[in-house]
Amino acid sequence: SPSAQSRVQRLSRTSSVGRISFAVPEEENYAGLSSFLVACLTTNYISVGYLFLPWAFAHAGLLLTSIVFTVVMGLTYLTSTYVMEACARAEFLAAQEEDNLEQDNFAENGVTSIVEDAAKVDSVNLDSTFVSNVSKGSTIRNYGTVNKFKNLVHVPVIKNRKFEIPDLARVFLGERWSYFFTVTTLIDLYGITWAAAAVFALSLDAEFNLGNGKRDYELFILVFAVVVVPLSFFPVIAQLRVQMGFLCGRVMMVFLMISTTAAAYRSDTPHFQNLPDGSQQSSSPLADFSYLSASIQVAIFSTAYQFSVPVIAEASRNKSKLLELYGSACAYLFITILLSSLVVAGYFGPEYIKESCNLNWENYTGGTGGLNQDGTITGTAWWAKFISYYVAFFPVIDGVSIFSLCAFSLGEILKGFWYGEKVHDLEGHWKQDIVFRLFGCVPQLIGAMFVSDLSAIANYAGMFTILSYTVCPCLVSIYSSKLLRSFDLPTNTRYHTVFSSEIWGWLFATLGLASIAYTIVVSMVQ
Repeated sequence: SPSAQSRVQRLSRTSSVGRISFAVPEEENYAGLSSFLVACLTTNYISVGYLFLPWAFAHAGLLLTSIVFTVVMGLTYLTSTYVMEACARAEFLAAQEEDNLEQDNFAENGVTSIVEDAAKVDSVNLDSTFVSNVSKGSTIRNYGTVNKFKNLVHVPVIKNRKFEIPDLARVFLGERWSYFFTVTTLIDLYGITWAAAAVFALSLDAEFNLGNGKRDYELFILVFAVVVVPLSFFPVIAQLRVQMGFLCGRVMMVFLMISTTAAAYRSDTPHFQNLPDGSQQSSSPLADFSYLSASIQVAIFSTAYQFSVPVIAEASRNKSKLLELYGSACAYLFITILLSSLVVAGYFGPEYIKESCNLNWENYTGGTGGLNQDGTITGTAWWAKFISYYVAFFPVIDGVSIFSLCAFSLGEILKGFWYGEKVHDLEGHWKQDIVFRLFGCVPQLIGAMFVSDLSAIANYAGMFTILSYTVCPCLVSIYSSKLLRSFDLPTNTRYHTVFSSEIWGWLFATLGLASIAYTIVVSMVQ
């Protein structure tokens, strides 16, 4: 691994161009999205949980999968905070590489030492760590610039630099680990977008039989490609209106899924014509440990959003509030996904639940229709038809949202992986951007034409998800903390939690590796 000094020297080349103070101002006036919009966009990254997790609940058991989902969602949030902390520490250290510029800035204002020139600073809040280092001869420039010489808080925070997870691995873990975690991250993101394409094509293929067999499925993949490839070229802010529209539509879908299933529970008339009489009673077990491995993999695959931290932070206006924003988004997702999964899985049971549960609404009648002798449904009320089409086909459209967000991140990671430290020298080179955007959105579309098994995609991609979004965030958090400590700099960031200590980091990393080992052993036995 490179020395601590060489890692710091490389930060200014790895991160985005720009000279930034790490001080936290009372108001952040630079352009960006509001806190509400940031929280909303964050939920768009893991909307597949509403579709895939009911299958895991129905097979692995309502109680067992509830426990698994709770643990996984908690780990998702905590490892997201680890990514935030590592980004903030990288930003903090990168600022130290600008010593000459910082010194020039303060010299222009006649400030060279906090001890000699404290009277020239309007308001400075000194903590014990800062005072201790000043007493050793440090100058104010070693802790960043003061935002208009006011409200200086000596806590690392994310600013305008952008560090993807592979970038953090390169800086704090070394080149070899960077290559490894880049590969695992790419596999995971390709898996998520692969699944989104498969859901789109499977849903349309189930409803519209064009009489061409498998070629119908392939045709729908091509239709999906025509829509998502152009969107994958645009950053998050440019997609804002489209993404907010998808969010509103998803809220309606989840409400209809829960309400219609709850109504079917209370009715003596079948509301889903593809279910036999009496199937409204729950047949899902409380716990089936033979499906534990699959439950873990589907839960992890369906809730991974740690990779979104750098992208969302870049788009956010108030980056110091990211901890609270991610906490709010995580709480909303946990409550709504858990409730919908319990209700849907409890109603359909393992025998009738489909891998993508929205497909269970294809034959929804709301108790108003009946079956003809030829098996077709007749007499269904208009509102029941609307609900049936909406719940069954909104995920088809929603896949566009998931795909475009993830594919954009894929292109950015691929470009950084290929060019390494020189990537920021290529800002504005549209030809290179086009090439990597295409590599970020085309390969999985080709793969989806040949493999459409959603459980297989989730199971295999899930192991790489653990490595990229549990093990890697833990390690970069641990070693970034050690690196700052080696320079006698404060390690607590604006995103510090009670689980930020290195002990917790090692514990969560070990838990992630143990789950991978368990999954491999179970797969070999089965």
